[in-house]
Amino acid sequence: MKKNWMLIAILAILVLNTVCLFNLFTSKPKLAYVKSQELVYGYMGMKEAETKFDIRSKKMLSSVDSLKYELQRAIQDFNTQAETINPEILQKQREKLRIQEMNIQKYEDNIQDKLIAEESEMLEGILNQINSFVEQYAKEKNYQYIFGTTTAGNLLYADDTEDITQEVLEHLNKNYSDS
Repeated sequence: MKKNWMLIAILAILVLNTVCLFNLFTSKPKLAYVKSQELVYGYMGMKEAETKFDIRSKKMLSSVDSLKYELQRAIQDFNTQAETINPEILQKQREKLRIQEMNIQKYEDNIQDKLIAEESEMLEGILNQINSFVEQYAKEKNYQYIFGTTTAGNLLYADDTEDITQEVLEHLNKNYSDS
């Protein structure tokens, strides 16, 4: 009798394992893809961040333009007075203008570097928001995989029926406007 129970238990385990293996190999994972660039640039959070960044960069660069304008006026004044000024004073003023020009260039370079760093930080924040949302969305909709297409070609072909870009973008923007 013990042998029968043991045999039945072993058969039950084998049947259960077979069913599990069958389900594992026959069930297809739910997968889709999004067009990453459309998702990023269609995201309202990105549009708002770009607008704020553009305003800030124009403001910072306008100060450089003002300094350059002042330098050009100083150079024009220098050139009109050059014939009437003592050569020693002329040399000192020429050196002063050259130093002023170098300082403006350094200032502009620093602003450009700062803007590049701010833009990079802004993009990183936006991508983190999007990635976080897509992960949450995938879990809610039971996707095992959501691929992102890029112009670099990491996904060479996918059937359009698996493209959920607009669906995700609508939910992403709704989530953004609700927060």
